[in-house]
Amino acid sequence: MVIFEILFFVCLGVLVYAHVVYPVVIFIWSEVKKKPHQKKEWYPSVTLVVPFYKEGKDIVEAKLENVKNLEYPKDKLKALFVSDGAKGRGAEIIEKEEDKRIGLVRLFEHQGKPTALNIGAVEAKGEIVVFSDIHGMMNPGAVKYMVENFYDEKVGAVLGVYKVEGDKASQLDRAKGRYWDFELFLKKREGWIWSILGCHGTLYAVRKSLYEPLRRDIINDDFVIPSQVALKGYRTVYEERSVLKDRISTGISHELRRRTRIAYGNWQQMAVLWKDLVKRRGFLLWQFLSHKAVRTVQGFLVAYMVLCSVFVRGVVFDVFLVGFGLVVAGGLLGFLAERGRFLKVFNMSSLFLLGTWGQIKGSFSYFFGKKIRW
Repeated sequence: MVIFEILFFVCLGVLVYAHVVYPVVIFIWSEVKKKPHQKKEWYPSVTLVVPFYKEGKDIVEAKLENVKNLEYPKDKLKALFVSDGAKGRGAEIIEKEEDKRIGLVRLFEHQGKPTALNIGAVEAKGEIVVFSDIHGMMNPGAVKYMVENFYDEKVGAVLGVYKVEGDKASQLDRAKGRYWDFELFLKKREGWIWSILGCHGTLYAVRKSLYEPLRRDIINDDFVIPSQVALKGYRTVYEERSVLKDRISTGISHELRRRTRIAYGNWQQMAVLWKDLVKRRGFLLWQFLSHKAVRTVQGFLVAYMVLCSVFVRGVVFDVFLVGFGLVVAGGLLGFLAERGRFLKVFNMSSLFLLGTWGQIKGSFSYFFGKKIRW
């Protein structure tokens, strides 16, 4: 039983390190060794790439209006909508658009988001390529603020901020919002030290010259693209003034599918990036192992600790099992919060349960060859 007890404490130590020690170290390091980069208002040519698939007329029209209202010189900004075998009238609406800054690339068969991004990047004429989700609405200065960061030649990618707002936001969405607030805090400080690996895929920008075509089956484009830029020696930074706000409400089943897909993509990105990370070593490898790799296997670590606590007797194991039982109970109550706001205090437990199960499910899908795609 000794070996099982040792492994239990190793798992516990890894989780405490990733979720407590690492953020504290990043906070202190970023305060002591902050490396600011240059920002200046300037206006290079920009292409905004917006892939879409199933979205209907209202969403497409709202996004078109959003793009038209961006505060950027009209002769420097082009918007390229990429129809990934889109159904409905979305592509027709864009084709009829009279604004010459807005173009359409039409794929007549659904090929997946990575292909749509690749084609958009190839067709883009701008020095800077901005990728944006069609659902969310950007603040008017979003593109301008991101571009200011590219005045520093060492900056290769700039990441915007994603927020869910409005009455349609579910309690689960609000829990995700609190989680993303912490992630933003941590990633922002990683950027202060040098670079960020990954972002929320709804709004980010890269220098076109640094873009590498994605594999067609890649899930987490928003992690792979910024990471490839960072591995070339360029900085990837957050721009807090560039915000995309989404009004989509996600339910429990949708969130589980999303978590499963992300977990599957986490293993993909390890396979794609691992050799370059090991070759480069230093801060980026340490950041990847501490911030991303641990979370990729977190579901299995938690599952092992639960099983170990069931079969091994001892105060620590009993306390852990009781604590985990309370988290599960809180998570189940949190699921009910979608129907009653008085239970919203338990939403973080619900998010933890969905994330843990999604990690395990997505990992099994990856290793047993079940294909998942956008």
